Amino acid sequence: MSKSRDIADSSATINYIDTVTSNVQDQIDNLDPLPSQTGNAGKYLTTDGTNDSWGEVSSGAWSVVEEITASAATTIDIESFTTDYDIYKILFTLEGSNTSSHPLIRLKVGGSYLGGGYSYLSILSNPANGTSYTQTRSTSSSRIQPSVDTFTAGDYFWGCLEVGSVNQSGQPNPISFDINYTRGSNPQKAHGIAQVNTDGALEGIRIYGNVSGTLTGKVIVLGLNNSAA
Repeated sequence: MSKSRDIADSSATINYIDTVTSNVQDQIDNLDPLPSQTGNAGKYLTTDGTNDSWGEVSSGAWSVVEEITASAATTIDIESFTTDYDIYKILFTLEGSNTSSHPLIRLKVGGSYLGGGYSYLSILSNPANGTSYTQTRSTSSSRIQPSVDTFTAGDYFWGCLEVGSVNQSGQPNPISFDINYTRGSNPQKAHGIAQVNTDGALEGIRIYGNVSGTLTGKVIVLGLNNSAA
């Protein structure tokens, strides 16, 4: 028998079809199966050119934890912190709707966003007029205020917040900020560090305006697990 359409013989003969020179079923049986699935969750399939195997996903890479799209929001709450990551970075670009508004930050510890006990230090610079100055508050502030200057409606700000100890409950959790502001013809940059002087794991970060108004834009939360890096 030379063609599979010429079915007129036993199964042993049928297994030799066209140009196949050995039993087809034997070839199927001898194909290498995938490596065992057991205990290999989160790994990827790789090969050395001959044998396939599961590979470990390397640590030390940032992962997208959450994306928030804000549309005329009075507050933006980032509460996606878990023990899966050691360090978090919050990237954002936001536009304010209200004249005289500027962004403020509060931290959630012990189940609520705290309205007092913040301290911070920031360095502000203005490339338009070549000035820079520092701003400090210690323990008595009701919020973190990266900039003291007000903005006009339609001004926007972008940058990042970083926190590296969200899961440590026995000490205050410091955050760093690096924020750029358009402020019309007088752009400004604020760089600094802040904390709330209350022990406890950090449960959230809130961004809001200092007067009535809303925020519109995008927030992306990244997580980094460096335990095995």
